[in-house]
Amino acid sequence: LCSVLGGNGIIMFYKNSVYLAIIYKLVLISFSMVLADELKEYKLLPKGKNKLLYEVTSVFPETTNRFWLETEGFHNYGNGKGEVERLDVFYGYHFHKHWDFRLGYGFKGSYGYGKKSRRMLILGVKGLDVYKFEIDFNLRKTTKGEYYSDFEFEYNIPLNKKLILQPRITTIFSNKRIENVDIGKGFNDITFLFMLFYKYSDKIAPYVMVSQKYLLGDRKNMAQDEGKKTSITDFSFGIRFRF
Repeated sequence: LCSVLGGNGIIMFYKNSVYLAIIYKLVLISFSMVLADELKEYKLLPKGKNKLLYEVTSVFPETTNRFWLETEGFHNYGNGKGEVERLDVFYGYHFHKHWDFRLGYGFKGSYGYGKKSRRMLILGVKGLDVYKFEIDFNLRKTTKGEYYSDFEFEYNIPLNKKLILQPRITTIFSNKRIENVDIGKGFNDITFLFMLFYKYSDKIAPYVMVSQKYLLGDRKNMAQDEGKKTSITDFSFGIRFRF
């Protein structure tokens, strides 16, 4: 299912879910899922002293009816703890040049911090032009009957033949508080992110990233009650692989 360049691996199985993740300590990793075709993307960023942040998008085949696999989260290889922000498997109907209507199943949770997770059904729309933009909107219903939605927009701005600036904005909205996975009622947060890519080739692009996240409303109150920050600035660097 995957090809890896060196390093010692950790395989994490999530009970009662369809999740299987392999995270390696080396920065140079090629995650080649069977589902992947030409639109697969892998991102790996150092985050804190021992944390790695990952994001994978895969689609197969390049036809009207196709399947998507998307996951992102972080793993602390120092203490073995981590978080799966989302693991989604979709059936996609490609109804326009860059647009898919999608129906799927998802998982959100953490490991090493106690049992905190949700499984869910997903209905969404995705717009994707690999070298220009990506728009992602999903409505999620958990197996506990809770509803929440997420939205992400990113756009590539070529600065020259090699440098590409990618602004991104994300947010989450929920109809009720879901404390088990740190989701509050209403708008939870808004994140502004800027990535500067150096296009070494069509398949490899190292980059630097800066992001600013603001917690809002009920989610902000939850963080304050736990003594956590409500405004988070992050700086990272990494490599994007596309196959």
